[in-house]
Amino acid sequence: MSRRFQPSPSFSARYPSLFPEYTYCPIFFANFLPDTRPLNFSITEFIAGVANAYSFLVVTTSQFTATLSPFICTIALGLILVVSAGALLHNFIPHKFFDRWNFDTLLFMATLPDVNTKVDKDNDFPFPNGVSIKLRKANLTELKEHCRTYKLTISGKKQALLERLIDYSSNPDQWTSHTAGLRQSHKGPRVLGAHGSPKKLSKVNARRQEQLGDVNIAQSSRTVLRSKDNRTQQQKDDVLAWAARMVAKYPDIQTPRKPQGNTVAATAFSVIPSQSELSSRRTELDSRLACIEGQLKTLVGAATASLSASQSGPNMVNNLPPAMESSFNDGAPFQLSTLSPMTFPSSVPFPIHASTSPSSPESTSDSSHVDAGEPVTVAAADSTAHPSTTKILILGNGTRLSFTSNDVPDPLIVSFAKNILQLGRVWDNARPEFSSSECTLKIKGHAIALKHWPTCYSYSHSNQWEGIKKSWNEWKHVAECLHKSSEEDFWKEFWNHEKQEPMSFTAITKVLRAQRKASNARVVGEEKERLGDQFSVHFHIRGKPMVCPSAIAKRSHHGQCSCN
Repeated sequence: MSRRFQPSPSFSARYPSLFPEYTYCPIFFANFLPDTRPLNFSITEFIAGVANAYSFLVVTTSQFTATLSPFICTIALGLILVVSAGALLHNFIPHKFFDRWNFDTLLFMATLPDVNTKVDKDNDFPFPNGVSIKLRKANLTELKEHCRTYKLTISGKKQALLERLIDYSSNPDQWTSHTAGLRQSHKGPRVLGAHGSPKKLSKVNARRQEQLGDVNIAQSSRTVLRSKDNRTQQQKDDVLAWAARMVAKYPDIQTPRKPQGNTVAATAFSVIPSQSELSSRRTELDSRLACIEGQLKTLVGAATASLSASQSGPNMVNNLPPAMESSFNDGAPFQLSTLSPMTFPSSVPFPIHASTSPSSPESTSDSSHVDAGEPVTVAAADSTAHPSTTKILILGNGTRLSFTSNDVPDPLIVSFAKNILQLGRVWDNARPEFSSSECTLKIKGHAIALKHWPTCYSYSHSNQWEGIKKSWNEWKHVAECLHKSSEEDFWKEFWNHEKQEPMSFTAITKVLRAQRKASNARVVGEEKERLGDQFSVHFHIRGKPMVCPSAIAKRSHHGQCSCN
């Protein structure tokens, strides 16, 4: 059965002059071609078909002379011969090579693939651990990641990576090639094969087995003995007699251990205190109550003064440490109307037992009219008290104020940035403008001037002075400069001419710091000029010459005079 062949559009476009009007001509020649789709015809039928086509072409040449030239007829005859040769080669080539025939393939002896065949991209490829991956839908980055996961080479283009992964997926034997082998031998019982033999023992193990015998037999025949006392009665009696001698020789060997810590606190509920202990405790509580009352009076007096005075009281920064106080002096620091009861947290808890001696009757006098002299420090009388020393302040009226670090309350966080004149009123209680109601520190009801804070807070083993020392030094220089002259002269010196307003506290401290630096440098130059080579002999510390200008100025005669 023959099939009718349609010319392809590409062929008609390439050769339009062959068939200008007679489009039936290719169909006409196709009638004489054998059906090559199954290509199961015999050679005889093929030769007969070719002969019929050739004879028909020769016969009809004269009929189509007006339309077809002899050259075209020769081409048609050659075409038939080419088709015949292709059919003969079909017996030696697989059938799928000729699955699709068209006029172009017959003309140029080419075979085109089936364009309708589509690759299934949803196909899953198996990988180790039961993983299935759609490799044909993965991009280049995903393919490289899969190659890294399964220890494959990641170089190459997408097609190379795809083929590499497909090859790895189709060979399960390669799945275990990149896994690490066993690092240790099996620790369980070793099972020997049917023809296996046990491993020969080393010389040491052989000698040990010869001495101990068969271990398996020895372990199976061994009897497990329970722990029991195998001592004789005489041995037991000897141990009891030794224990009796030890108890008689050391009678306190079984005395309970004394509780650690404060002896008074440990025995407070076990031993009834004596009358003297009760009186000392009562005195101690009275001292604490007086300290608390002094703080309350300070707060109430400051609140009253802030309401009545035109200027506000000292600013209390509740949430900032004293070291950060200077950072709020520039610009517009915040200001509170009254003193805050918030205190600077102490690093040491308030002790239970204190060794404060009872206050004298003279200490109850009004502290606003007393003058504190040079502080004197003596050793504590009570050896069982807190390890801190007892400090004594001789007040102006002769009052001898004795206290310890336990009597000193936590320092309030005070700021004089908005009220510098108040700093002059609370700095020195020897001056007539001293105001006891504005003092934030009171010990046993006495207002303590800001000048004596180092005596109260230093060497107290509570690190309180480390937090306020920097701020106190700034207060010291400002207060001393304020007391050297009048209030008008002070503001004339520290006046901001650009803004036409008084300088801020921070600006004043910067000016004073520059003045001290220049003064110290001047003193050092004068001392070096006066002493010459003997300068290092007079100004040395621990065998080394002094180099700090402030320390040299403080030790020098001129520096001491300026300080006095």
